[in-house]
Amino acid sequence: MKSKNLKLGKNVVILENVKIGTNVRLGHNVIIYPKTIIGDDVVIMDNTVIGKPVRLGINSSRKKPRVGYLMIKNGVSIGTNSIIYGGSLIDKGVYIADMVNIRENCKIGKNSTIGKMVSIEFNVTIGRNSRILD
Repeated sequence: MKSKNLKLGKNVVILENVKIGTNVRLGHNVIIYPKTIIGDDVVIMDNTVIGKPVRLGINSSRKKPRVGYLMIKNGVSIGTNSIIYGGSLIDKGVYIADMVNIRENCKIGKNSTIGKMVSIEFNVTIGRNSRILD
């Protein structure tokens, strides 16, 4: 991981195989899992989990999905207590409010807003300039 002008809060955990761009700010208690790429000028607030791996429940009838890299593009802002699973694409300029849950293999279009406490299930595509509010 090489990053220029990275600002870290306390208790930040960045695991192996993570790429972080320039001017990224990470709040306190942030965890970033492997296979994550974070662009430039990204803000990730406190108590957020990025690139969380998929773990199916013991009674789940769903097959474990293939999950690639989580890509967070330039200028994204992610609020506190949010969880973003691996394999998704968060496009440029997206605003993700507090307590948002985005499951694996989603695509969030450029300049979109995901409102407070919204949960987006797996394999969902949201078009550019969209607003998903509670």
